[in-house]
Amino acid sequence: MLQHALILLSEKGEIRFSIVPKLIFNNIKIIKKNYVTGINAGNVWNALNEGGKLNVKDLKKATKIKTDRELNLTLGWLLREDKVVVEEEGKEVFVSLK
Repeated sequence: MLQHALILLSEKGEIRFSIVPKLIFNNIKIIKKNYVTGINAGNVWNALNEGGKLNVKDLKKATKIKTDRELNLTLGWLLREDKVVVEEEGKEVFVSLK
């Protein structure tokens, strides 16, 4: 069975080290990805609430989201929850709150 090292930081700031099977490790990566996407969704919502309608480039800069993939996952999350509107104007894509 493939195994991975997993380093965890406890609430008290203590570092924990553990060996976990690859299956569990992959599930942890999925949970982390969903957590990050949820945090990004909150940041996007706040940026749009403060700045109104923003183009994708400015939205990415305002939220400090690192990659297009992360932004796309976040926008998908917010679209699924029916929180944002995405519009194309010419060659630009704009996002606003519903």
